[in-house]
Amino acid sequence: MKKNVFLTILVLGLLASNLLLVFLLQRDKRPPHPREPKEVIIERLEFDEQQVKDYEVLIREHRSGILKAQSNMKNLRSALYLSLQNETDNTRSDSLIHEIGKLQERMERIHTDHFRKIGELCRPEQQKAFQALLHDLNELFSAKPRPPKHRRP
Repeated sequence: MKKNVFLTILVLGLLASNLLLVFLLQRDKRPPHPREPKEVIIERLEFDEQQVKDYEVLIREHRSGILKAQSNMKNLRSALYLSLQNETDNTRSDSLIHEIGKLQERMERIHTDHFRKIGELCRPEQQKAFQALLHDLNELFSAKPRPPKHRRP
């Protein structure tokens, strides 16, 4: 009888320790709350209140230009994929691909102009921090994984 009680307590103890271990491992895997690039830039460049206000204006202008370009990109891609249905030669798709390339170039110019303007907001003592920030921009704005969209059958 004592053997069964001992084994039951041992099994329950092992089960509890395994559950605790799984909980702790899962807790550590959750990514920390990511900070917005805007917050990182403001902090690293040590913007004052006026610079933050000016930066927010730049952000609104940048987003507006990018959203417009992304909408155009979506339309061009739709036209490209639809052109595959009826096309026997590649003339139309080549033209659309060329337009998509030009639009992608335009989007990159919008991005680089945006960061050039951020650099212009910086005072001379902030320029060193801005130069350091430029090295980290790709990582700061890299695509973050998105949850999958639900598709209709």
